[in-house]
Amino acid sequence: MGLLALWAEQFELDPAIPRALRGADQRLANTARVMDQLGAAWAYGRPLPPTSGKLAMWAEWLDLPGVAGFWGVGLWLPDGPRDGKPLPTMFVEPGLASSEGQPFYGHEDSEIRQRMCSLGFPDPLFGANMWVVGREAPEPQSCRPGARVQIFENSTLGCRATLSTGERAATTAGHSARQRGETVRVGGRRIGYVSSTQCPQVRAPGSTCADITLVKLDDTHNERPHTQFHSYATAMPGDDLVVNLASGREDAWVRGTSDSYWEERTYGAWGAVIHLNRLVSEKGDSGSPVEVGPHSGHLTGHVIAGDPGHTLVQDLDYQLKHFGAQLRP
Repeated sequence: MGLLALWAEQFELDPAIPRALRGADQRLANTARVMDQLGAAWAYGRPLPPTSGKLAMWAEWLDLPGVAGFWGVGLWLPDGPRDGKPLPTMFVEPGLASSEGQPFYGHEDSEIRQRMCSLGFPDPLFGANMWVVGREAPEPQSCRPGARVQIFENSTLGCRATLSTGERAATTAGHSARQRGETVRVGGRRIGYVSSTQCPQVRAPGSTCADITLVKLDDTHNERPHTQFHSYATAMPGDDLVVNLASGREDAWVRGTSDSYWEERTYGAWGAVIHLNRLVSEKGDSGSPVEVGPHSGHLTGHVIAGDPGHTLVQDLDYQLKHFGAQLRP
């Protein structure tokens, strides 16, 4: 069961809400695929698909951030008590809503309603107690000089893992290593090589995936003692988290989740995203392990990206299942 479905069940939300959110996710994915075809057709002078009012409207949105100005949909705790009930939420470009969020009134002449209708969002979303949050573009947080791991781009070591073959491994961000076999170094010294890697930037438009690299450790590599995580814990709304960065530990709490979250429509989206209440990471912190509760050892995911107000984390269980790997204490 995904995080969104688990949250909906835990808080006894109307079953129509998670179904509608999944439907909206699918519409965003389909739109990304069609827009990619439209953009390619125009760029290379190819015949366009049969024209319609909808396609003409989509054409006007080709240059908008995300998918037609949407980063994604999900569940979110509005400002107020952390123990409240999460609301179905649309994450949109800043011009469509404030960063603090606002109710979706759904006026027929509103820009956001026109976009929702054109993209084919499910009807239940129009009548639900929707919240709309304006967000800046998310960015993968790699490339900071001096980060712990040097591969294609710099990132941060995450947790210990066991490959499906039973061999020792460690995790880091997928977008920092685009190709299997690349050498992985820490402090200039080799520790192993990229065994498996996955990230949205190399996936087709409309797809959703993990953002993780599994580093097969050399047999001669001796792991230094460091923070160990003995189990996985599912993040729930309002949970206290500890983000283990190269620069130190930072406290935050869980504010929202999305089954998919887009940076650009021209490639894939992050799956199983956890939204933190504030920005605690910076460039180079992708891959940092995030645990539930102080000093608990219960790992919930890894940092994947951030925008000016929030750090984004991807669920660990979702990440490891892509490769049949397991958490190694």
